[in-house]
Formats: sequence, C-alpha cells, structure tokens
Amino acid sequence: MPAIESFLKAAFPNLPPDLLSAAAAEFTGKDSGGAHGISKEAYDEAIEDVVLHREEIARLQTELVRHKDGIQNATKAGLDVMGERARQRRLEGYDDAHDDGHDDFSLSAAAIAYVMDARLKATTGRGFDSQPPVEWPFSPMDWKPKAIRQSLVVAAALLIAEIERFDRSGSGAK
Repeated sequence: MPAIESFLKAAFPNLPPDLLSAAAAEFTGKDSGGAHGISKEAYDEAIEDVVLHREEIARLQTELVRHKDGIQNATKAGLDVMGERARQRRLEGYDDAHDDGHDDFSLSAAAIAYVMDARLKATTGRGFDSQPPVEWPFSPMDWKPKAIRQSLVVAAALLIAEIERFDRSGSGAK
C-alpha cells in the first residue's frame, strides 16, 4: 500500500477502501496507474495537519468529559446558581450585550452586596431590607433583598455573569 494510502487509512480509519484509494489517487495526482507522486513537503504538511487535528479532537473530548462530569456531579447549589443565571438572562433580559455594558465590575459589586446582605442576616438576623449596602452599584429601587440562601445564589450567578463578561472582553489575556 502506498504511503499516502497508509496515511489516509490512519487518519480516516472508517473510510471505505474504494473511497480511500480514490482519495489517495486524487491527492497524489495519480490516475489509475499514473506516475505523479506527492512531494515530501506536501506529505509532511499533511501529517502535521493530522497531528494538529488529532490534538484538537483530544482536547475537545477532554473538555466534553469534564463538562459531562460537571453536570452529572453537580450539587443542588450549583444547579440553583446555573438556574438563577438562566433566569437572569431569560426573564430579566440580562444577556451578553447588557452585561458587556457593565465593564466597571458593577456585576461583582452587586454580588458583593448580596453576600453582605446574606452575611448580615445570618449573623445578626437583620439585613439590608430597606436600603441596599453602599457597595450596591445600581439604583436603590433595583435592590431586591432575598432570604440568606437565595442571596448567595444570586451573588454566585452575578459572579458568573461577571466572569463571562470578563472572558468576552479579552481582558484575561492581559
């Protein structure tokens, strides 16, 4: 078997033999029995491409397994946070474009305000029910006090929104 056919068979193990032969012939410029071969440079380049593609496939498979494990092993708290984040997007309209407008880290400040409210309620029994904490970056009319656990869930969802916004901004590369 010519080298190009061996290469194609290794790269595409599920390719039917007749298609493999036809692909090898077209790739090398050989008609059935022609004399044109593939250059060493082209062959080496093709090998490099296959190696790169295999590495990318392996990376994506690892990521899929990680995400699958994360979903299968998610706790109620994690699911509640993701549910709250979905609610913020769907019902409140806090989509990527909205969140991208908060490049002053006000989403983090809002998360801090909800954590402070939860902490105060947990330690003193009273929270910021009538006025938001000074860290609250938005209008006082937008402050919506919650029960302790729900405040923590909202805070975690706001932090996820901030991380997503940060990732989209490309600031992580700096």
